[in-house]
Amino acid sequence: MICINSFCLYMEASSSLVSDCLEVVGLLCCAWRELMLRAGIDLGTNSFLLTIAELEEGDLQCVVEEKLFSVRLGEELEPDMKIKTPAWIRAMDALAYFQERLQHHNIPPTHVRAVGTSALRRASNGTAFVAEAKEKFAFEIEILAGLEEAKTSWRGALSGLALPSENAPCLIDIGGGSTEFTWSGGQEVASLQMGALKFREAYIHHDPPLPEELEQIKQHTQRLLHTLPPIPTPKPMLAVAGTATTLVAIARQIEPYDGDLVHGQLLVCEEIDRILDQLMALPLEERQTLPGLSIARADVIIPGIVILKTTLAHLGVKQILVSDRGIRYGILTPKVEPS
Repeated sequence: MICINSFCLYMEASSSLVSDCLEVVGLLCCAWRELMLRAGIDLGTNSFLLTIAELEEGDLQCVVEEKLFSVRLGEELEPDMKIKTPAWIRAMDALAYFQERLQHHNIPPTHVRAVGTSALRRASNGTAFVAEAKEKFAFEIEILAGLEEAKTSWRGALSGLALPSENAPCLIDIGGGSTEFTWSGGQEVASLQMGALKFREAYIHHDPPLPEELEQIKQHTQRLLHTLPPIPTPKPMLAVAGTATTLVAIARQIEPYDGDLVHGQLLVCEEIDRILDQLMALPLEERQTLPGLSIARADVIIPGIVILKTTLAHLGVKQILVSDRGIRYGILTPKVEPS
């Protein structure tokens, strides 16, 4: 009887020890996972985006969380080149949400990189915006120069895409206030002052837009494209950011939006033409109900498409390969300097 009691006490103690060990192992695994978490924040002219991902030795393992806000930081930026109060408030609200998510995942400021692009570059009160954000939030905001933005977008866009080594891609990143080009393996870059939000405010005054308004956008785009250095015919033409990803979502009727289904999709020019014709026949209220087209992008998608179409014609390209990944992935990926 004594032996049985002793055995039972031994098993109970062993079970408790195993349970304690498993709990410690679980805590260590959680702590290790948190150490691998990194966050990339892209403060664009049109949208603010957050990506939280696991990285191991610089390689992205998996995406933990993503969030997009249509902040419209560059709304009515011109002619006085100041971020307006409503946009400022929307931006701070989005950043407050991002900080809450960072805290939820226990991500320290040293594991966060936040970058601003065209609107913050151009705005006369951009530095004041960055200073206020620094006072309110644990992370700091870096304003990327246009060429650095292009290189960062290149790193992000190519992640998760398997391209043959002999390919010579060129990347186009159509933003709200500027458009970046990257080619020659990421070594040649250019940034042009044309964007979907910028051109909507400058040229679109009717709903739906008039053909002559689109012609004005086309001509402005052509003038800027002629300032580019010679770019070899891309093989393939990569496209990143909201205009391109939305085109795929509309063409494939991806609703709700799923970046995994969009990433790596091919679109031919005929599909882009068809979608533009479809959108041009609809007033804004009806465009907002179209599967694959978010309400927040319905008013800027048409000028974005015109920029894209005009660029493809300029470069002699018949199709695009679309990447769902852009700047926020590029800032999560270590820089690789040319040897």
